[in-house]
Amino acid sequence: MKHKITDLQTRAIIVHESIANNQTHAEIGRMLNMDPSTIGKIVKRFRQRGTIENAPITGRPEIIRGRDGRTILREIAREPKQTKKELCQKVKNKVCVRTLTRFLEKKGYHTRKTVEKLTEEV
Repeated sequence: MKHKITDLQTRAIIVHESIANNQTHAEIGRMLNMDPSTIGKIVKRFRQRGTIENAPITGRPEIIRGRDGRTILREIAREPKQTKKELCQKVKNKVCVRTLTRFLEKKGYHTRKTVEKLTEEV
């Protein structure tokens, strides 16, 4: 679920009204047409971090994203029996087979081995 991001100017007004003018969260909420709990969270975050800026994004960025991911899924739909090595070569940013496997598992594609059925000869 995407959350509505409050712009920095609005956050500055919230913090100023709350701390300098000593207004309640409900009063600020009515003034800015926002929920008082949102006001409280912004003020609490300001007191903890000392800034109204967004926190830095943590974690390593995904290797396969956007266009590369769509390319892979399109190639699988077009030719489902190609190997993972062949798929790795078709991606713009070269990726290893294990990375591709993780991406495919996350998208709901699971590896299966084909087995030839034994037939009885009479």
